[in-house]
Amino acid sequence: MTMPNPLGTPALAALALALSITSSGAQSNSADLAAIRAARAQSNRAIAAHDVDRTTGVMAPEYLGLSSRNTRTVGRDAARVDYAQIFGTRAGVVFIRTPREITVNRQWAQAGESGSWTGRWSSADGVVRVGGSYFAKWKETGGQWELIAETFVQLTCAGRSYCDAPPVGPAFDSIATVTLGLSHVFVGVDSATFAAIAASSFLRDEFGAFEIRTTTRRNGASYTGGYLYGRETYVELQQPDGTRVSDLAQLYLGTDRRGDIHLAAERLADRDVRTALGMNTRRRGGEDVPWFYWVGVLPATGDPQEAPHFTISLLEWHRDFMRRWFPSLPADSVGVSRAAYLAPLWKPDRYVRDVVGITFALDSLETEKFSQRVSALGYIVRRTADGVESVGSGLTIDVVPSSPGRHGTRVLRFSLNRRKTGETVYRIGTSELRFGVGLDATWSFK
Repeated sequence: MTMPNPLGTPALAALALALSITSSGAQSNSADLAAIRAARAQSNRAIAAHDVDRTTGVMAPEYLGLSSRNTRTVGRDAARVDYAQIFGTRAGVVFIRTPREITVNRQWAQAGESGSWTGRWSSADGVVRVGGSYFAKWKETGGQWELIAETFVQLTCAGRSYCDAPPVGPAFDSIATVTLGLSHVFVGVDSATFAAIAASSFLRDEFGAFEIRTTTRRNGASYTGGYLYGRETYVELQQPDGTRVSDLAQLYLGTDRRGDIHLAAERLADRDVRTALGMNTRRRGGEDVPWFYWVGVLPATGDPQEAPHFTISLLEWHRDFMRRWFPSLPADSVGVSRAAYLAPLWKPDRYVRDVVGITFALDSLETEKFSQRVSALGYIVRRTADGVESVGSGLTIDVVPSSPGRHGTRVLRFSLNRRKTGETVYRIGTSELRFGVGLDATWSFK
């Protein structure tokens, strides 16, 4: 006797189709899981090799990241900058992300990943070891799985000062809208060299717009320096006077838009860098004219080793300074850009166009602080055979190790308005000004 089929032929066909889909989905998920795990392993290897291209190669162009210190990264290009800075400022850094669970939605071509992460690098006060959990989202595009989001939570930390300064709040990508180029660089020289610079007719009449001037502040304090003006940047030269020393070096980064200095200060605060905000005036007759806003980077709390001979400051010119200091300018001269400030001073018919490179000789602690701070301001920092190089906003800054008698600003590199013919080397005191074969020159200080 033949038993009736309770499902019927159509039901059997539907069941077979369902089983086929389930089997196909399982096979597909297995391949997807393997591809995602392989991409994660590739990312780990790239980080260990400090390979920025391969590290970010698994990311989608619209990638979003939130670090364990609450710093947000928007876009793959921004991630490239972040990783270049990390590789350049954290010696021997390694991050390992270990997946614990990966789930795939094949229909929507997306997947979720969760797991644990660890990190390790060397700092001035010892080895830092961190770890925690992470969450990631992947999407499939053209048969390739790409990271579109990652969030990292820190649960463990060992490494002294890094672990003593937890993030105070979310850090957003405000630096994407801020440009901080060189405003000016301070060079400390010995008295004999300063006198030779002041007496140089070539510096004064041919090399660039140069002057010796005395500046008086609101409190009546004054100082005298030599100033060499370019199109957007300038050099300030000082000699020892009881408060300044010849090996002192100061870097001033400037903004070109109103309000950017506050965004830059927030970016530093996001990286746990302490700052102070103020405004300087400049006395003209009996009037104190608003000159510029400044953000000074303060010594780290409880860090008695913070060296006082190298400082970084940010400044933004006051919108009213130009028309009040230069009465001959139109009444609507309210520019705050570096070029607007220097327009009445720069002489384009002379050689100097701008400072495009600086070499500082700093000790190891100063170098670490420098790298941390300029990287927070959007500069790409990398380690070199001689020290550290940072690049951003048309400026390259090299830092080499200091030694007894060799500290502070060592070399300035200039772009020129025209080539120099005839004499190409000028020795001014203990300094040497040398012209290249193209539109470049270097000024070295001993």
